Amino acid sequence: MRRGSRTPSPDCVDVVAECAEGESPPVLLLLDGTREVAADALAAGATETLPRRLVEDDPEVFADQLVATVERERARWGFGEVFENVSDGLVVHDPETGELLDVNGRYCELMGYDREELVGKTVADLIPEDADYTESDAYERMERAREEGPQLFEVQARRKDGASFVGEIHLSVVELRGEERMLASVRDVTERRRRERMVESLHGATERLQDAETTEAACRTTVEAARDVLGLPLTACWLYREDEDGPRLEPVAATEPVEEIDPGPFRPGDVEYEAFREGELLVYDPSEHFPENPLDAAIMLPLGEHGLLAAGKPGVSEYDEFVVDAARTLAGHVRTALDRVARAQRLRESERRLSAILDRIDEAIFLAPASELNDSDPAADYVSAGYEGVYGLSLAEMHEQFEEGFFGHLHPDEYDAYWSFVDDIRGDVEAGEAADRYSREYRIEPPDGEVRWVHSDYYPTEWEGECKIVVVSRDVTDRKERERTLESFHDATAELTTADTVDAVGEVAVRAAADVFELPATAVYSYDEESGVLEPAAAGPGVEGDLAPMDAEEGPAWAAFAEERMRRVPVAEAPALDAGPDDEPLVVPLGGNGLLAVWHSGEELDPDAANIMAATVEAALNRLRGERRLASRSEELEAQVERARRLEAVTELTQRVEAAITAESSRRGVQRAVCEELTDVAPFEAAWIAEADVGTDRLTPRAVAGIDRDRAEASLDAHTDADPHPAYGAWESGEPTVVEDLVGGRRSGWRRSLLARGAGSVCALALSYGGVTHGVLTIVADEPGAFGEREREVLDQLGTSIGYAITAIERQRALESDNTVELGFRGAEADIPPARLARELDCRVCHERTVRRQDGSVGVYYTLAGDLPADVAAAADGTLPGTVETVTRDDGEVVIERRGSSWFGSVVSEYGGVLRRGEATPSEVTLLVELPQEADDRPPAGGPGDRPRDGLLRLAPRIKRRGCRRGARHHATDGQQAHPPGRTRSVRPALWLGLVSHPRLLRSADFDAGLPAKQLLVRRTWYAYMSEATTDGDEIVTVNFKLTESFLDEIDDTWQGRGFNSRSEFIRYTLRDAVEFPTFTRDELVALLDAEEDIREGRTMGAAEARDRFGTSGE
Repeated sequence: MRRGSRTPSPDCVDVVAECAEGESPPVLLLLDGTREVAADALAAGATETLPRRLVEDDPEVFADQLVATVERERARWGFGEVFENVSDGLVVHDPETGELLDVNGRYCELMGYDREELVGKTVADLIPEDADYTESDAYERMERAREEGPQLFEVQARRKDGASFVGEIHLSVVELRGEERMLASVRDVTERRRRERMVESLHGATERLQDAETTEAACRTTVEAARDVLGLPLTACWLYREDEDGPRLEPVAATEPVEEIDPGPFRPGDVEYEAFREGELLVYDPSEHFPENPLDAAIMLPLGEHGLLAAGKPGVSEYDEFVVDAARTLAGHVRTALDRVARAQRLRESERRLSAILDRIDEAIFLAPASELNDSDPAADYVSAGYEGVYGLSLAEMHEQFEEGFFGHLHPDEYDAYWSFVDDIRGDVEAGEAADRYSREYRIEPPDGEVRWVHSDYYPTEWEGECKIVVVSRDVTDRKERERTLESFHDATAELTTADTVDAVGEVAVRAAADVFELPATAVYSYDEESGVLEPAAAGPGVEGDLAPMDAEEGPAWAAFAEERMRRVPVAEAPALDAGPDDEPLVVPLGGNGLLAVWHSGEELDPDAANIMAATVEAALNRLRGERRLASRSEELEAQVERARRLEAVTELTQRVEAAITAESSRRGVQRAVCEELTDVAPFEAAWIAEADVGTDRLTPRAVAGIDRDRAEASLDAHTDADPHPAYGAWESGEPTVVEDLVGGRRSGWRRSLLARGAGSVCALALSYGGVTHGVLTIVADEPGAFGEREREVLDQLGTSIGYAITAIERQRALESDNTVELGFRGAEADIPPARLARELDCRVCHERTVRRQDGSVGVYYTLAGDLPADVAAAADGTLPGTVETVTRDDGEVVIERRGSSWFGSVVSEYGGVLRRGEATPSEVTLLVELPQEADDRPPAGGPGDRPRDGLLRLAPRIKRRGCRRGARHHATDGQQAHPPGRTRSVRPALWLGLVSHPRLLRSADFDAGLPAKQLLVRRTWYAYMSEATTDGDEIVTVNFKLTESFLDEIDDTWQGRGFNSRSEFIRYTLRDAVEFPTFTRDELVALLDAEEDIREGRTMGAAEARDRFGTSGE
């Protein structure tokens, strides 16, 4: 409440009226007057009246009434401000009667009425009689607003002066002063609707512009649109021209009023021409330049590089902004249309230039900017005359028939892939990474509905300073059809991949020719290598009668086969072909496999179909022939692989056997080891070694494996002259004797005996060495043909190795049974092969045995023990001369074989001696050599100085000797140490073996100066000891004797320091020297004296000098 009044008199009515004219009316009036005064106060503008006494009688009720009144009046006063100040016309209706309860000033202005004229009217009073909107429609809208919510609709309304306008009404339900009312917001949208109609008309004009085919037609459409759509009756269009008369804007279309004015051309310097050149919209007064022009203002719009559009309306000096914008939009559409027309004109010109060249080409050639390749309406620079022939439609017809132009012509399944393809080309061009050529095949759907295939090649190229794409397309429908036919033929001839005979191949081929190519009369001829003729293999259903073979007498047909050239053959020249409906069948060669004959009737025969058939049949026959050859070769290869496997197994077996006999020291042990190893490998199931009984030719098994001795002996006893046992054959000839198949031939007793235990083949080997046969090894295999040529060679070599091993054992036994000289050597940093290997691999190396092969090579076997590498052979190959192979490998031990032309102990064998023991560690080498007492120790011609032996080693500077016999002791003088006389006979063989330089008193200076140590030993660390084994058959007995412990220690120090192997050996040799007296022959004494003289005179030579002089091996 802004103010109250205590005035009880009627003058309060004047006060209320005065206050009501202010910023806000009074809200509450306190008075004690009569009812008439209160009514007059309310009529004057008071909001409410209250008795004054209420303030004194009940202040709380008065306060509540005052607050409620103030809040109600504030809300009513705020609504009133909004109601009056809103920009739309507002009307408050009674929803039941439609009476207008209140309107704002904007609605009064919109309708042309005063407020008093509108309030109290009904909706029906404001609806024109000729309007489509009726009173019932109005009440229906009100009801829908109450039920559904606010309503928005348009009606044709009429002002007080009779003018009509389009009214947009927003109707909603509101509550005012506690009562439901209808609030209608009314807006004049006549101008908006006019503009919308103008835009729609402008779109229609734009569509007509796109149909224009010439610049003149486009200009006429533009003038009409400006007149009819924009309401500008004076409109004209000028186009740019340049010729011998110079550049200018030439008028090409205008409305009738402008034609009467005859504006003429514009040239440089004219306002209109300068506006065209600057390309900016201009509104100007043309009467300033042409007084006869009736316009006060004209709109001038440049049309790009094409020309100028000018339009106006008489009596208008300023144009509505919307009209200017619409004119600008129209100008843009005109410019686009003129661009299109210009491109079309350039395209037609390009077509004319290229038509003379390309009209004869069946392919469709299309040229367009690369940037527009995936546009639905690209600006094509050229389209050849063959375009319609390939695609069934011209480019223009495509754009007329399909919304997306060329893309709409594609088969639906090709659309996405093709669009992506050309978009990738465009992307490559923009990135500067275009390829020289792109290719694609795709389907199209011409208007006739027949799907066709097109192959297009895309060539990026520079054209008039712009990157463009030349697309060359051709119809490949026929080719695709042939390919499908070929696929069908391949499907029909799928059986060819499994046909296993020539006849089967022919049957499938002629059946497929009839089904797929509709060629029922075909025949396949196969070349028979044995008879040299072409034999009929199969004939189609259209072939009449039986086909005859063809040979060289069939002239042209045979020539087609021989020359491998397709030709037509008259049946008169090849009567064998007179079996079909055609007198001149086509004959197609099938490589070297035969011929395909094709007869036809009716339509001309397609040679491609015949070639396809021939190629397919030829491939099938080649496959069949190849499979047969492959099968034959596979069998051969399997046989070779099996032979190789067997040979490898036999080779490995021989190594195992040789390794096994290495550990044996007796003849029987060697024989037993050989048989056991042989029967441990398939296919060998039994083996035995037989020897001839003394004084007879009967062979008796000495060692057997895989078979009992009685059966082996029975097999040998069943030997007959008619069917000799292979063991006897090997014994008599010395060569391997093999029976490959026990089943074949006469089945004598020995065959039946072996067959009974499942044997298949037998091999017998003579165990020979040095011309002496030590027995026969018989090996039984459980399958026929187990002993091929290579197996025999390997086993024969094994027989030689076994013979050598037995010879070595026998020789050793012979040596041990006679008086022998035993030489032992020990030293450090030796340079012999086993010592080098021990140092290289940091292991222990033991010499096991040496075998001389039939090819003259020598195999030396070593056992290596220690932490060995995985590939011992490879590691040893660089240390040992010759080639190295691993024979066996066990936990911590490996047996290897070194093969070469000689070995380091070869000199021992020359004197009938043997290397009893050879062992090397990384720090020491020990050798034990045993020579027979009667070894040939005569010096060579010229004396020992002329023939120094390249033997095992040379004595080091000091030789520790045992004591002299019977207490005779030779003392060294002048730094020398004497050789005991009783040892001269034992030393002499070592001299000629090269083991010592000379049996005389040796000095360190002699060795240092003139007698360097052998390469197998290092200087000053070797000790020699010699012994004579002269048992003469006496039994060796053990003798016990007593001595002090300290004396025993002295004995141990002495024998170890002098190089003996054991305490017993030292005591035995010391006692022998005590009871034997040495004797020398005259020759021996002379030799000793000569040797002393040779040394004093310097007539001896060292080992190195001897090697250089005589060219001996360093091994």
